[in-house]
Amino acid sequence: MSEKKEIENPEETESKNREETESESLKEKKSTGPEEKESKIEDMMADLSIDTNEQTFRNKCVGVRANIENKIYRMFSVVYTHPSQCSEDDWTALKTGDDTLIVDKRTMAILSHFECQWLTAPGSIVNLEPNILAVACTPKE
Repeated sequence: MSEKKEIENPEETESKNREETESESLKEKKSTGPEEKESKIEDMMADLSIDTNEQTFRNKCVGVRANIENKIYRMFSVVYTHPSQCSEDDWTALKTGDDTLIVDKRTMAILSHFECQWLTAPGSIVNLEPNILAVACTPKE
């Protein structure tokens, strides 16, 4: 005897998989309080396998600028490639000497464990604020 196998339509299968993935991602995005947010940050740090050795983190927002009250700010994130990927409240200003950067709060949580040195592209006469390529981090003592 031969068994009949039900053949699924590949488009239906892909659609089901997409719906399941979107549903799971929506569940992950829902937050009940600050404890859960802190837990998510710790989980993300574990995912990035942060240890206490010297680290270099690449900027995923190289070349991205924010225009806030007619002033242009450079942006830095090890998590997001564009500010539209999270809410406006998830970004904060970071003053470093005379300079101010816009950094997402998840990145700030990661960087808070380190002493940081910004690694920038070479500046020019035209570009007085060169792109931030990465940050070199050494553990805080």
